[in-house]
Amino acid sequence: MKTTTTTNIAIVDGRVDKAYPIASLDQAGITVDDVAGLLATAFFPLPQAQWLVPSADERFSPLRNHFGLNIEYALRHGNVDLRSDMRAVAVWAHAPNGYLPDSEPDYADRLEQGTGPYYDRFETFDDTLMAHHLPGVGHHYLMFVGVLPEFRGLGYGTTLLNLHHRRLDDDGMAAFLEAATPQNVTQYRRHDYTLCGTYDLPPDGPAMHRMWREPRGATDQSP
Repeated sequence: MKTTTTTNIAIVDGRVDKAYPIASLDQAGITVDDVAGLLATAFFPLPQAQWLVPSADERFSPLRNHFGLNIEYALRHGNVDLRSDMRAVAVWAHAPNGYLPDSEPDYADRLEQGTGPYYDRFETFDDTLMAHHLPGVGHHYLMFVGVLPEFRGLGYGTTLLNLHHRRLDDDGMAAFLEAATPQNVTQYRRHDYTLCGTYDLPPDGPAMHRMWREPRGATDQSP
């Protein structure tokens, strides 16, 4: 998978919680696959990952390939905040007019190549999330935030979220996400997100929890 060049990347120094914009992942000696592998490791045990690829022995590669495609999308239509030590990352897509930009025309073909026999599940996952996305109000969409398992509970994810939420508050922009578990819902409530609906992945998948965050100081515009 090729490295994508963009200006929408920030390397976050965890020692001082400060972000440094860079022109491309190459500049930091990092590839899309590196970041996708971080997310695949972080999400590996979640119910959604188990539903997508039931076999633990086969799960990592399809997850990484799916994450890689979505990271490339974010690098074109959003931004990526990555800790310099590669322990945590947050991936955002921007929908300033309320609607997410379309994926690249070859997305489905590349998804099929990258997920093999699990393509139908991944396609259903993507289509279901898109069908339940909240349109019409400008926002940024938190596609993924992941922390390596051995570093959870140290505030790494919180630092990345706070970094972007400050940007959103300065711009008066809302945020939207789908939380994977009830525990995640509780965590996101601490960041001013409110629950605005729950649905199941069809036909037999786990629940996804839609959450919305108004910028601080703004009047509620939630859909």
